[in-house]
Order: sequence, then C-alpha cells, then structure tokens
Amino acid sequence: MNIVLLACDHRRELMSRFCVSYYEILSKHCLFSVSSVARFLSDSAKLSFSGQPNDNYGGYHQICSKVSYNEVDLVIFFISSNQNGDFLSERDNILRLCDVYNVPIATNIATAEILIHGLSRGDFEWRKVGVPVI
Repeated sequence: MNIVLLACDHRRELMSRFCVSYYEILSKHCLFSVSSVARFLSDSAKLSFSGQPNDNYGGYHQICSKVSYNEVDLVIFFISSNQNGDFLSERDNILRLCDVYNVPIATNIATAEILIHGLSRGDFEWRKVGVPVI
C-alpha cells in the first residue's frame, strides 16, 4: 500500500511517536511525504520513504496529484488548528481530494490508530481493486 505521512510543525513529534509505535506495520508499505517531514521521520523513527517532494517546490501539490491519480491508499496527516493562511489551502486541498477520491485519511492520532490497525488486518485490500469516482 502507498501511505502518505504528513504533519504540521506542531504535530511532528506526535507523528514521530506514532511512527515508532507502529514501525512494524508502516515499514512494510511504501511511504511518501514532503521532504521536511520525511527527513524528520527518517531521523526520529528510522522509516524509509519512497518519495520526498520538496516542500518549497510544490511538495504538497505533488502529494495532491498522487491522490487524484489513485496512487495513494491512505493518508495520515496530523494537522494543527493554529497554522498560517498559506498552509491552510494546502491542507484543505489534500482533505478535499481524499474525500473526492475515496482515500482514507486520518487527521488525528485516534483515527490514525484505527486506520493503522485496519491496515494490519488487511481491511484496505479493496483499494487494490480500484476505486470508483462518483
């Protein structure tokens, strides 16, 4: 499965702890993130990332493109309510595209844990069949 891991600045430590806790599950999948988050999680949680679009050169737009081309099976994006205006539009685009293209997304640790346990049980096999866009 292709999994995108993202975190706002104020949530990166939480994402790191989450990744350490679920390393065994996450390490079996193809992980993507923007470069700053990927570097942080590579250092702190020892995860390997397949793609690291640069934050300053449209990294979030590249993630959105992957979602819209059905190249992402799951997004875990720990967001913070106190972000600046520029970041809000990027965040909203990812949330909207996950909704449009039926990509499961977690924006907090509670939902992320539910999705990660579902991933380990094989609950996302339906993603391999193809997702109809309505």
